[in-house]
Amino acid sequence: MASSLCQRLLAIDGIFESPSTFSGRPAVWVNGKEIAHRDADGSYDIRLTRQVIRQMRDQLRAEPRVHLRASSSSDWVEVEGTDAEGEELVVELVRAAADAHRPAPGAALRPLPQGKELARRRRFH
Repeated sequence: MASSLCQRLLAIDGIFESPSTFSGRPAVWVNGKEIAHRDADGSYDIRLTRQVIRQMRDQLRAEPRVHLRASSSSDWVEVEGTDAEGEELVVELVRAAADAHRPAPGAALRPLPQGKELARRRRFH
């Protein structure tokens, strides 16, 4: 991820950086779940959850930088975030994704997958 954008994302409460399940490149995680990573083409995949996508559908469709997945059951959107406005959108959507994935108050935070657990997850992708 671009260093300034990465710093902004890591400043969001509960976000950690760890290798992506999908590529091994840096990704951001909340509560043991990968919520965003940068693709090789410079776009960002963000795991908003189906519920958040439904709530924000009109806003997401109105934004030309956002690409919804063909499947209505997908948790992910793709965002073109290569300029300043795109980066602002990435931060806004990652913040929404983090809010959707944080544990309930009082619940324990799930750890980041590492070693065998991360390798197991990668076999499915």
